[in-house]
Amino acid sequence: MFSRRQVLLRSASYSGILAVLGSGQPVIAKLLRKTKPAEQHRGKWVLWYDKPAMSWTERLPLGNGQFGAMLDGAPDYEKLQLNHDTFWAGGPYSPSRPGAYKHLGEVQNLLLNNQPLEAQAILEEHMMAMPSRQMPYQSLGELTFKFDGLAETASFSRSLDLETAIARSRYTTAEGVGEWSTFISAPANVMVRRFRATGPAVRRLLIGYHRAAGVQIEASPNGTMIVSGVNRSAYGVDGVLRFCLHLLVNAPGATFEPVAEGLWVTGAQTIEIVAATATNSVNYKDVSADPEALTSALVKSAMAKGVDALEAEHVAEHQRYFRSFDIDLGGTDLSLWPTDKRVAANNLERDPQLAALMAQYGRYLLIASSRPGCQPSTLQGLWNADDDPIWGSKYTININTQMNYWAAEQVGLQACVEPLVQMVRDLAETGKKTAADHWDAKGWVAHHNTDLWRATAPIDRARSGYWPTGGAWLTLHLFERYRYNRDETYLASIWPILKGAAEFFLTSMVVDPATGYLVTAPSISPENKTPFGTALCYGPMMDTEIIRDLFRCTIEATETLGIESEFRDQLTKNIAKLSPLKIGNAGQLQEWPQDWDLQVPEQHHRHISHLYALYPSRQIHPVETPDLAKAAKRTLELRGDGKSEASGTSGMGDFAVRYGASLANDQDTTGWGLAWRACLRARLHDGAGAYESLAKLFSTRRLCPNLFTLHPPFQIDGNFGAVAAIVEILVQQHNGRFDLLPALPAQWQSGWVSGLRLQGEIALEMSWSKGVVTSVRMQSPINQQVLIRQRNRSVVVSLQAKKPVTFRQSKGAQCLEQYNS
Repeated sequence: MFSRRQVLLRSASYSGILAVLGSGQPVIAKLLRKTKPAEQHRGKWVLWYDKPAMSWTERLPLGNGQFGAMLDGAPDYEKLQLNHDTFWAGGPYSPSRPGAYKHLGEVQNLLLNNQPLEAQAILEEHMMAMPSRQMPYQSLGELTFKFDGLAETASFSRSLDLETAIARSRYTTAEGVGEWSTFISAPANVMVRRFRATGPAVRRLLIGYHRAAGVQIEASPNGTMIVSGVNRSAYGVDGVLRFCLHLLVNAPGATFEPVAEGLWVTGAQTIEIVAATATNSVNYKDVSADPEALTSALVKSAMAKGVDALEAEHVAEHQRYFRSFDIDLGGTDLSLWPTDKRVAANNLERDPQLAALMAQYGRYLLIASSRPGCQPSTLQGLWNADDDPIWGSKYTININTQMNYWAAEQVGLQACVEPLVQMVRDLAETGKKTAADHWDAKGWVAHHNTDLWRATAPIDRARSGYWPTGGAWLTLHLFERYRYNRDETYLASIWPILKGAAEFFLTSMVVDPATGYLVTAPSISPENKTPFGTALCYGPMMDTEIIRDLFRCTIEATETLGIESEFRDQLTKNIAKLSPLKIGNAGQLQEWPQDWDLQVPEQHHRHISHLYALYPSRQIHPVETPDLAKAAKRTLELRGDGKSEASGTSGMGDFAVRYGASLANDQDTTGWGLAWRACLRARLHDGAGAYESLAKLFSTRRLCPNLFTLHPPFQIDGNFGAVAAIVEILVQQHNGRFDLLPALPAQWQSGWVSGLRLQGEIALEMSWSKGVVTSVRMQSPINQQVLIRQRNRSVVVSLQAKKPVTFRQSKGAQCLEQYNS
């Protein structure tokens, strides 16, 4: 086994190096040269470690969008924590509350007359969802691999190659070498593990399974093991899901012994394992699938194909996604360190390749957690270790789910957005009942959370859950997808969703008697309290901003499709009735119609909801709306990056054990909050500020040893938001203009990027040196004209279908010059 003493000695040896690194002495380079990794771990996009994972946030994630695993790599007793994207608590249910709208008028009158606490009391008693909580995402349990009598480990390493999506571990003992390789294939929909021993054959390996709620394990002497179990009920909703995990083991020369705990494998030097998992979920309203039959067919088909063929197929399919994008931001010898030591070094400036690695890791995580035909990425992506996870590990749609997909279209992962599109299609159906029951309105609505069962009613408490704009924001993602693909067939398919979302607000907004503007009521500015003891309010500016975008996109859709002219006119008239953005007395962009910003109790709140208008929306721009941009900048100055009231350790499991000490005095905002701030500062062309926010995100306070980002605890939105921020630093799109290097920080003065995808299906490659673009290559599938700009110099580019256009910075030239088309 790998002894605790060996782990501590290795950690101590790096502690000395880190101490020197912190001092900034010239000796750093000499120390770095002594820590080069083993040959098998060299690679630009590899996470690697010289000890097994000691906590869940050190484990390495694998996934194919549906089947997920977290590997700890321990040589003597390895644990793989498993997930399936449809294994949640409960079953099909509709939490909308019939007749809730009967109290709506009273609530609206109270809010408009500045009595929010009285309005809140009515909402809590009569208008919240039933039940008032949604169903949590569940863990399938742990698949375990325990070697009997393994000699003490002399050396160890484990890695995850992002380019192949294969995890490996390797150890040596006095008797020989043991190696595991693991991947989860999307084409075959199975997990594949292969163990090879150099030296004596494996004495005994026990393949077992553990789940707190209990499972049935059936093993047979022919190398088959089947695990079955059920989900749990939650909040009065009966659990109706079954799952099955089916394993086939191929081990030439070995014997198999079934036992109550699993399957013993004895006397093999090579062990090949194929595993499939499934539930009886078909969709949010149908649970008639047969997981036993599904998994049996999958493992038999996969094993017949053979592990080598499965691996080749898996790698080719994964690389079709992963290799569509590449990036280089420079590097130093620090990039040769084990990944956890790079995080512990806490020095992004000395390790610029870490930022590029985080960009590619974010892409890897989306590929692994959001595939066509699967569920969207949750608060924790595909990976969750608990049956009662914090925040349910579900879909929080007041920022977090949206952030998961901000960068997807831009970094070659447009296919990964398909699960989000399908979920919004579902919500547009279930949300009709919620619109009628809670708002007496047409169309559809979704509030601030949803789950596998597509619940849309307001949950938790009125002060956090009665926010009617979550579905509208998701709808804008669907329209943004059209801006990239220009597919009118797709646009026509989402037209009912656009129209239904717009209809909801046309029939639910009320007139603010103080201003005459149309406002939402009740609502909140997520999840920030007003000065009056609750977040409940009317007409928060984020709502107005989202509705303005929604109406504009819906109008554009009617024009493109040549339909619904009367509805278009109605939307046009109502846009004029929405409040303009406002600048408060402190020079800040107002969060509410009233100038309350400096009176609220949480001056450094993690949410910056009203800056939606700056990013991801484009209603504010430093050139076109300089006064509003200045106000947005002032808001960021006032809100800052710190003092997150949400940083705590209750209910965090092993997160608290590992990070509790540092969280006690944690002054930084959430991981996703830092990612959003980086995007916002980049949009303001503030490269230094964007870099500072990323540096905080990539520090030990917000980054786990396996590069998961922390809220805390782990939330995957910070990983995806970081990708969006890095892209925003490099290129921005605004009204048909592409700004190159608009927010480049001093630390990334040279580099290149390829595979960027711009609106209109334009492919972009770009390199730069000393902060100046040196070459650009663009290609479009259709004829179109665009404007590119760098350092206030612009050039109009006429793109012809499928013909690349290249620009270079000639020596002494002041701008890019076209040299090839």
